Amino acid sequence: MRSAVAERTFAGQTLRCRIGITTGEVVAGAVGAAGRLSYTVHGGSVNLAAHLEQMNKETNTSILVAETTASRAPSMAFRRIGSVDVRGKSESVTVCTLDG
Repeated sequence: MRSAVAERTFAGQTLRCRIGITTGEVVAGAVGAAGRLSYTVHGGSVNLAAHLEQMNKETNTSILVAETTASRAPSMAFRRIGSVDVRGKSESVTVCTLDG
């Protein structure tokens, strides 16, 4: 996703993106009336990913990954950022970023 955004312009504009990644259970499906139907996801994992995406501003990164998710990809080069408090979570979340 990061490469696709960096390599293209959109309506003549260069864009940047922030990404938050975690794993977990979600509820997914179509929501709304027939004329306004949209597909969406809900759940704690979705909320955490959204918080991680926003935390990129504070950590000066473009991708933040929950350590529990990073541990599932041992072949990737993650750098530990630290533990952060996340609204709605009773425990701190350890976050990493992708090097490179």
